[in-house]
Amino acid sequence: MKAPEGFRLPNPIDFETHPPPELPKYLKHQVYDKPEVFAKVDSHAIQVAEYQHPTFRDLMWDLLYRYKLDELERARVIFRWMTAKDMQNIHFENVPPNSPEDVLMSFSTNRGTYSEIHCVTVSGYAKGVDYLPGDKFCGLPPNHSWNVIYIRGSWQLVDVHWAARYLSSGKNVPENVVYEYDDFYFMMEPQQAVYSHFPEDQRWQLLPVPLTLSQFENLPLTKSQFFKCAIDFLQQHHGVVRTQDGCLRMTLGFWRPGGFTYKLQYLVTSYNNPDLDSLTAYPSELTDQVPNLNVDLKCFVLQETTKDRLNFFFRLPASGIYYLTIYAQVSSK
Repeated sequence: MKAPEGFRLPNPIDFETHPPPELPKYLKHQVYDKPEVFAKVDSHAIQVAEYQHPTFRDLMWDLLYRYKLDELERARVIFRWMTAKDMQNIHFENVPPNSPEDVLMSFSTNRGTYSEIHCVTVSGYAKGVDYLPGDKFCGLPPNHSWNVIYIRGSWQLVDVHWAARYLSSGKNVPENVVYEYDDFYFMMEPQQAVYSHFPEDQRWQLLPVPLTLSQFENLPLTKSQFFKCAIDFLQQHHGVVRTQDGCLRMTLGFWRPGGFTYKLQYLVTSYNNPDLDSLTAYPSELTDQVPNLNVDLKCFVLQETTKDRLNFFFRLPASGIYYLTIYAQVSSK
């Protein structure tokens, strides 16, 4: 789809005109509760992503200006186009330096400016695929970046990368990458995003009282499914919990009907290790059994599910470090 001869790209937004970071004036759940409300916009974005546009101008016309879209719809169509497009393999012909094409191909912070939407790229720490509860970020370089966009007079958090793909298992290898859209990462609500995203500039947490890095490190590891199932921490609110003689009761609340299961794993390098606090853990070192005990760890956990509570009772067989993963699925009924 080529742009009409008379079509001109709007002037890019000057970074100096960006509104300052401030609390959102509205939250995602106040705008929509199901992604189906964007069905037409999403379908358009996916169709455009299937076509290789020769120039940035043609792409902008086809994606944003061919139809009359409001500000929220423009933000949405860009987001869905990027989640559907392989950004590593996008090419334009005869790209001059510093042109809009060059801007997009370099995946720079300007990518939202030609849509007449304020967009800021935020760098910071994210609890990604290799993260384990107890890991520390202090002193390390940022490991992730995401965006904050200004729509309808309010800053909103988005993460295109996490919305487009996830790992089918804990090992970070290409064959485990699943390309599947996750709507949670469009207009993330700040009080949920802060469990997994910590910006270097703490103002971009968009919270009344920003968390410190230490507080972020101590939070439990949650994924999008945690919030989709309306799960809540009722007792322990830390990523690392110490047991008393290996015994522990853990209770979670949930406010939507669903199914739950779990996996308990043991860190093999913690076996008979007297210095657990300074131990560095890696996902590849997790196992379903304690060394020298030929018994599945599920034998030492009891799961109890009530109307709105999820209880776990632990009687662990040996000292060391254990990792609990809870899986949740919203009921289709």
